[in-house]
Amino acid sequence: MHSFDGSQNAQPWMVRVLGGLLVGSAVLGWLGGAAGADARACDRYRAIYTDVNQRGFELHFSPADPSIGPPSPAAATIYYQNQPIYQGNLAISSGYSTLYFMELPVYFFNTDLTTPTAASPEPPGIIFIAGLGSHDYYARRREFPDATHPYLLETLWQFDRCPL
Repeated sequence: MHSFDGSQNAQPWMVRVLGGLLVGSAVLGWLGGAAGADARACDRYRAIYTDVNQRGFELHFSPADPSIGPPSPAAATIYYQNQPIYQGNLAISSGYSTLYFMELPVYFFNTDLTTPTAASPEPPGIIFIAGLGSHDYYARRREFPDATHPYLLETLWQFDRCPL
């Protein structure tokens, strides 16, 4: 366990966190231009994102399929080299509305890591789907053992474009 009491035990942990923040700042600088003029002309639930790891994955939002489950603001599909891997409607929880994709929470961020307003129609610059990397790993071992594409890993998704 790490303590924040200034003891020697806390220093390595603090160095890792500060190092991570510096790397995160560099990534944010790189992502800064990702959601430019194109984002303002696009609805957040119709946008296309790419993985910041640059491994060839894309996350596409599209209209929800009304025949699948309860009402949803959108559907999402993850592609690898134009081949769909995972797809389904987003689900919304009751109360403090959290969006879910494949039962994994979806978080939207502006490129400066602030929370976008719900009334803002343009797509946020960054998306994170918590647990997607481990979900992909175990699902592929169990359901898709012959899949040849690389693992998704825990990745951020950056806004790339709007569909034509």
